[in-house]
Amino acid sequence: MKRWGSWGAAIAVASLAACGDGLGPDDASTPGNPVDDTMDPAVGALMCKPSGSTTGWAFSRLGVGTKPALAVGDDGTVHAAFIFEDVGSVPRSYPRRSGSRRTHRVRLVAASHAEQWSGRLVRLGHGQCSGTLLTASYDPSGFEGAGVIYGEWNGSDWTIELAAGGSLDYSGGMALVQAGDGSVHVASFDDVLGEIMLATRTGGEWTVTTVEAGGDALDIGYFPDMVIDPDGSTLHMVYLERATASTGVVRYARGGPGAFEMMDVVEVAGFSGSARDIATLDLDAFGRPVIATQTKSDFTVVRLVDGAVQPIASFLAASGITLGQQTEIEIDAQGRTHIVRWQSGENPGTVCHAVSG
Repeated sequence: MKRWGSWGAAIAVASLAACGDGLGPDDASTPGNPVDDTMDPAVGALMCKPSGSTTGWAFSRLGVGTKPALAVGDDGTVHAAFIFEDVGSVPRSYPRRSGSRRTHRVRLVAASHAEQWSGRLVRLGHGQCSGTLLTASYDPSGFEGAGVIYGEWNGSDWTIELAAGGSLDYSGGMALVQAGDGSVHVASFDDVLGEIMLATRTGGEWTVTTVEAGGDALDIGYFPDMVIDPDGSTLHMVYLERATASTGVVRYARGGPGAFEMMDVVEVAGFSGSARDIATLDLDAFGRPVIATQTKSDFTVVRLVDGAVQPIASFLAASGITLGQQTEIEIDAQGRTHIVRWQSGENPGTVCHAVSG
């Protein structure tokens, strides 16, 4: 078992569901928000409200921090986690819990590059303790360069495996889901090949396939997000195809290893190219992808219906505000769309929540 070490960054959690997994007596909580964060909710909501038409949406401020993650309970309770980025480069990991419609992302913050798995798990989810805790992290090419590392926590022990080698850009991001048959899929961006790769674990063995090659693009595959279809086997994925360092298009892929269909979704320009998710997706009650995209100045939500892109909402950053960092979308059991995102204004930023309807 790998050793869990000291904190490398402070983590804040809103409405964290308790769930004992044997990681320690305090594993379902955190030291709390070390910032005196007693802002009036009405003031916070105004701070997080973008410009332009916001009819049908409500906004709230979750706190000071960066890189938020999101899960919504069946009762509509929002669970969010984010970090205070008061350290240098922090390898990001995306653990997810199996056994639910969406294998929810949580966040692991490593205390050091040398001890990739030191740190602490912050759990998001529905308050249920069933299912194995799955994690995937990457040792980027700028550090030791091991590749994609996969882990399973069965309640008492960790199983750690090398899922894929290759050269991974720290800022490229990754995504992880588990299919209904127990197979595991990890999407990541190979910064040498300039394309998005999919590592799949079936029967204890890993295979790596290309989702989409770069072709004439600068590269393709930054910032992937991925969910599994209700059928338990079809993968839905979004990622960025870059034409230049700051322009490109968000792509959507549907299918499985070696058999994806792809399409353009939203053109984007003026985004930040370092450790910033550009797009995120979830499926609505009819299995249709709902995709949120962001740049430094705007935030767009669309739905895909029979291959057509249907606009849902478009927001602009308020005057003097820059958007960026990680973002995540989820549709709750009542059909409402939830989004967590980061914006500038406070130090190191403000984490905001938006909900439709």
